[in-house]
Amino acid sequence: MTVYIEYVVIDNMTMNTLLLYAAFLTLRQKPRLWRVLLSALLGTLCALAMPLLKIPSWISFILKIAVALLMTLVVLPKFKLKYYIMSNLIFAAYTFVLGGAILGLFYMTGTDFKAMSAFTYSATVPVGLYVAGVALFAELVFNVVRYISSAKKRSAFMRRVKLAVGGRTFLLNGYVDSGNLLESDGLPVCFVLDKRLSRFATELLAQSITLPSAKTDEKFKVIFYETVAGARQRAYAFKPDLFEVEDKPKEVYVALAGKKMRKGGQFDILLNSSLEE
Repeated sequence: MTVYIEYVVIDNMTMNTLLLYAAFLTLRQKPRLWRVLLSALLGTLCALAMPLLKIPSWISFILKIAVALLMTLVVLPKFKLKYYIMSNLIFAAYTFVLGGAILGLFYMTGTDFKAMSAFTYSATVPVGLYVAGVALFAELVFNVVRYISSAKKRSAFMRRVKLAVGGRTFLLNGYVDSGNLLESDGLPVCFVLDKRLSRFATELLAQSITLPSAKTDEKFKVIFYETVAGARQRAYAFKPDLFEVEDKPKEVYVALAGKKMRKGGQFDILLNSSLEE
């Protein structure tokens, strides 16, 4: 098999640059291009030199790890241990994912592949396969970054909720819904999405000897609300024996959400926006 030096340089520079950018973008960092290129060049030169060194494989493995640690250090604009550790872990994870994606493509298409110390492959490999592997990897990275970004935005509105009713206590993940302004008898209304609490509250409702009414001293009552689409809906609501948001007691009504509202499962309860005041 013939391996061309220019192919080795181009492929390693491309993969190193992509992996470094991906690792730091995942951490919501914006690395400078010259740092990334310098680090990628360092990794490429080491990849070229490794096959020429007549050293035991275990020493070669240690050297590769040391080079990877140095590469991420070069890209870091300002050293912070937390980001340094995380960047190395993500860099290593993405390296395995990208390598596995390309190897998988070669295996599925029957393309001849020979793994070498410098992670190079035959010049006869179709460029489309290489591009496809990079494209798949890039798509994965973008999805990961998008998910992390979305999770960070959601976390700003997440609250710890403790709710007690009927002798049972539930610890829930609450989400402050800016669109939820519903009130009943002057109290904010929250919508429970948690299946366990919904089932238990439904059992309490079924066992209740009092009929649902609009009286505030009843355990359960019926409330009406409008959806975003303008449809009028009805829900059963109850006053919990204890309701705390971030350890702060609140007086609320908790309504049983409909099936459509319960889809998603990212939160256990939708909090009324007035609870933030």
